[in-house]
Amino acid sequence: LALDGVIQPVRQATVSVQVVGNVLSLLVKAGDRVRAGQPLARIDERDLQAGLQRSEAGVAQAEAEFRNARLQADRQRELRAQGFVSQAALDVAQTQLEAARAGLSQAQAGRSQAALARGFSQVLAPFDAVVLATHVEAGDLASPGRPIATVYAPGALRAVVQVPSSLAAQARQAREVRVLLPDGRSVVPAVRTVLPSTDPVSQTTEWRLDLPTAWAIGEAAPSPGQSVRIGFVEGDAL
Repeated sequence: LALDGVIQPVRQATVSVQVVGNVLSLLVKAGDRVRAGQPLARIDERDLQAGLQRSEAGVAQAEAEFRNARLQADRQRELRAQGFVSQAALDVAQTQLEAARAGLSQAQAGRSQAALARGFSQVLAPFDAVVLATHVEAGDLASPGRPIATVYAPGALRAVVQVPSSLAAQARQAREVRVLLPDGRSVVPAVRTVLPSTDPVSQTTEWRLDLPTAWAIGEAAPSPGQSVRIGFVEGDAL
């Protein structure tokens, strides 16, 4: 039994933008190898920088208000101990102090969020990978969720084949499964995974055949999207 399959990366990610801004530069192209944390694209960060500055100004103002409220509370506490003010006046000062403290915490959280957003102005590779495709050009308007590039780890590939339900029993009874490559080589999968569900439309079950890692990272390794033949062996030879 021989069926058509396709090569897929075991580990693949589509990296997206998390902020709004123009794409200043796309730093990679399809086929490039990148390291984890390497910039893939740069987004205009002027609005993000302005937001961070506003947040820092808000923190400075909140800190001043907190210091003033603390001084007022200390003063009212001393006056209350001397009997010059009522307990109600001291309670008001203490409430204002707590409100100022909460305002300071809120301002600091806003600053942290603004600093985090500014860090998203560079879109980074999530792991050591090869760029499979890019989805934007310099000058495009980026928004949260818009894909920048699709990357995959080249050291782990698999062949995926859809086995018709009518042939499922024959495929499961095969003594051996082999991946037949376009260059004539035949590879025995390192791991064989059969998904437990059947597609209700095509009435097929997906088989995922992980290729040997040491072989997959060689120079002659197939590329994602390449067609292959999957052989289900019953006898001693393919």
